[in-house]
Amino acid sequence: MTTNEERMLSGQLYNVYDTDLAKKTDRKQTLLASINDPSTTTDVQPKFRQLLGKTGAHFYIEPPFFCDFGDNITLGDDVYINTNAVFLDSGRITIGSRVLIGPRVSLFAASHPIAADVRTKMVSRWSPHRNRR
Repeated sequence: MTTNEERMLSGQLYNVYDTDLAKKTDRKQTLLASINDPSTTTDVQPKFRQLLGKTGAHFYIEPPFFCDFGDNITLGDDVYINTNAVFLDSGRITIGSRVLIGPRVSLFAASHPIAADVRTKMVSRWSPHRNRR
């Protein structure tokens, strides 16, 4: 049997209220809260290494940064992402090497069913940003 995360990443219908996905979202929210805190004076780049699935040798992300999970995002070497980026990574997002991304860029690897009868169920192809407990 496949997990909800496996179904999500393969573009199949999945339960957005799955407890394992909720744990991943809680982890992401904790990391992003510390990354996006405007009063912080510490280097937040090591926290991005914890948040993201894989990072290259050199990268820099300007906070604030927003994502669904974080661990479905892969960065190559020498990547710069400017401020206010939004990466909806309920699908995989892969950025190659030597890439510069401007401010307020949004990458959406998420989708949802269009049919109303399917959308009204607690099953979707997207993950909301709210606590599901």
